[in-house]
Amino acid sequence: MTEQTLGESVAEGKILRIERTRALGAAQGDIETHTGKPERKTRVDGVDAALVRDTVGRVEALESERKMLADDIKEILAAAAEKGVDAKTVRELIRERKKKPEDAQRQLSLLPLYRDAMDAG
Repeated sequence: MTEQTLGESVAEGKILRIERTRALGAAQGDIETHTGKPERKTRVDGVDAALVRDTVGRVEALESERKMLADDIKEILAAAAEKGVDAKTVRELIRERKKKPEDAQRQLSLLPLYRDAMDAG
């Protein structure tokens, strides 16, 4: 990744995520056999076994993708840090941007009050 620019890395990451999403999409429909017909669903104590297997497989695939995305984010922040950008500050900026403006303003107005309360104790 050191020879690529951040933009190229991000673009490459988006392509990989699209490919992974397409692969996951195949697991999201009805479970089908090799003949294309829906698999006969067996029940174990009233529970649809095929549905349980499909659900577990889909969640595991998404958890794996989440880990890959977290690793991608770490790489991007590390590359930016090598160029002088403070990663903790970038993470804080991202957190702030996710907040609704009214929530952010309320938190900012309460912060001095809470600091004073901490000092009084």
